[in-house]
Amino acid sequence: MSKTYSKTRILVECALMIAIGTVLSNIKFFTLPNGGSVTLLSMLPFGGSVVVRKVSGQHILEALEHGVSQENAKGPRLLQASGLSYVVDPAGRPGERVSNVMVKDAMGKSVPLDVSASYVLALPEFLARGGDGYAMLTESAVIPSPELLDVDIVESWIRKHSPLPMPETGRIVYR
Repeated sequence: MSKTYSKTRILVECALMIAIGTVLSNIKFFTLPNGGSVTLLSMLPFGGSVVVRKVSGQHILEALEHGVSQENAKGPRLLQASGLSYVVDPAGRPGERVSNVMVKDAMGKSVPLDVSASYVLALPEFLARGGDGYAMLTESAVIPSPELLDVDIVESWIRKHSPLPMPETGRIVYR
């Protein structure tokens, strides 16, 4: 769910934007014979912390464009995010490959990204520091918050929301 405060939108509830290359394996949901738990460290092995930043809609659009700028728009820099969906045209010109960017509003309704608004995002530290060429994400204010590890946040979210629903589809649509 999102909360709206004037031109700043707060995206909460596992609003983590990650480059797909950060996730090194899929989670397979099954019960272990010994009753043990599935480790997330094989999926998120880098142990990075999460940084909260106030990012402009324009910089979010630039980050999405950067994520589809190589590897026929499907490479390891492709951004995955909750509360956000977009359309990708791999054959489009640079700067015009991403369109129809939608964000969830306070009521859970998808509304167009406002490039002049600010959004609060939870980002892996690597991206928040401009890793993989995401320099546009460094041009935003850091919001003081606990420095939690990405794997701990994902584990907490899974525990809170289990049993997990099927993932929402259609967040990234290719033309």
